[in-house]
Amino acid sequence: MSLYVFAEQIDNKVLMAIWAASTTIISLITIFYALFLKRATTLAHNYRYGSD
Repeated sequence: MSLYVFAEQIDNKVLMAIWAASTTIISLITIFYALFLKRATTLAHNYRYGSD
């Protein structure tokens, strides 16, 4: 019985770690994507209208 509880605690910790990591990764990807889009649109605008 104690082994089962121990395994359950490990599972919960692993799930929490995975959830925290995925949340962090998703937010980082979102930030980088937003920055990249902003930079890409700025570069495209500069290229199109020739303003440095």
